[in-house]
Amino acid sequence: MAKPSRPSLLGSIQADMASTGGAQISGAVVPMTQQAPTPPKTEVVKSTVYLPPLVHRKLKEIAFAKDCKIHDLLMEGVTRILVEHGHPSVDELRQK
Repeated sequence: MAKPSRPSLLGSIQADMASTGGAQISGAVVPMTQQAPTPPKTEVVKSTVYLPPLVHRKLKEIAFAKDCKIHDLLMEGVTRILVEHGHPSVDELRQK
């Protein structure tokens, strides 16, 4: 004898949404194609750094010893490079 199928929560939600044409929120029908507003742009640019695993491990150890994050160490290095090449530091550039 075969086991009876278990009710599916996802299946019932999909069936409700199909019958109403969208999700119902406090009596109003909201179509599923509506997107959330985009957050405002920040004053930073994201960049990815690829590090060898041992370098990443050492940076984690240094950050732990200094009670800071790897990001703080990288920003310290960027500031040193900028100043070494005759440019303002990161903090000075942020103020402009």
